[in-house]
Amino acid sequence: MGGLLATAHCGKAFFCNSGAEANEAAIKLARRYNQRVKENGAFEIISFTGAFHGRTLATVAATGQAKFQDGFSPIPEGFLQLPIGDSGQRHDGKDGRYHHGDDPGRRRRESG
Repeated sequence: MGGLLATAHCGKAFFCNSGAEANEAAIKLARRYNQRVKENGAFEIISFTGAFHGRTLATVAATGQAKFQDGFSPIPEGFLQLPIGDSGQRHDGKDGRYHHGDDPGRRRRESG
């Protein structure tokens, strides 16, 4: 255990029982970091179209495949699926977020 913790950031490790649990923890960690440390309000998670991330509610939302989401509405917001190799994505350094064309999620946040 000491060797593992020597390679971990801040000397801590998070053990999980499954990949879905690890993905869920990564989603929560990324959102908390942006809210508490960066204080920028960023919350969108980018995943790739057709990928599978697990069967928890957040990872089903990240998966973005209707066959896994069927029967679990409302699906949590804040997940953007991009095709692998999509050259249309861009990072605009002003708000630290990725945007892909006309993102309806972004419109909701700015108008609400």
